[in-house]
Amino acid sequence: MASTAVATGQAWSTGRVGLFGVSYYSGSQWKVVAKRPKGLACIIPWEGMSDYYRDRCRHGGIFSNSYITFWWNRQVITNQYGQPGRAASRWGDDTIEGDLSVEELGDNIRDQTPTTPRTGSLMTSTT
Repeated sequence: MASTAVATGQAWSTGRVGLFGVSYYSGSQWKVVAKRPKGLACIIPWEGMSDYYRDRCRHGGIFSNSYITFWWNRQVITNQYGQPGRAASRWGDDTIEGDLSVEELGDNIRDQTPTTPRTGSLMTSTT
């Protein structure tokens, strides 16, 4: 929500902004629009979940964190800013400022679920 406030307050802005995104960024738009921030004129969610309970972890009412585990390990951890060895593993450029420690990586992780481990390392599936 802070980014909508910043964008609407810029000299070049009309005071109206929109959000666009695919997948995670699409799902995040629903959380922003629910807070009704000033100046948010539209959202364009594409291929994203709107109901985290049904779309993300309880398909058909049955708990499964297999997708969340796959997504976390493949998308979040590997792309986290400051992750060491990205260039060596051909996973992107190394961080300009250098690698972050395991403690710093853990402190910088944020997810929507309180059960996500904050270790900066791969999580394991329970299903």
